[in-house]
Amino acid sequence: MKKGAAASKLDTMHTIVLPATDEVLAPMIVSLPIQLLTDQTAVFMSTDVEKMSNLAKPVTVE
Repeated sequence: MKKGAAASKLDTMHTIVLPATDEVLAPMIVSLPIQLLTDQTAVFMSTDVEKMSNLAKPVTVE
């Protein structure tokens, strides 16, 4: 049985390989590379990653 990009039949340029882990720990293991990928994508696109947006006023006012 094929796994990952081979199973999806997509022509991918890069793959993120994550270790096999317990089902309970998987969300924590997967979230870090995804956050790093989105951060680097935002930096590449010259987006201010520190800017808060779409927050309700009560959340931002002390």
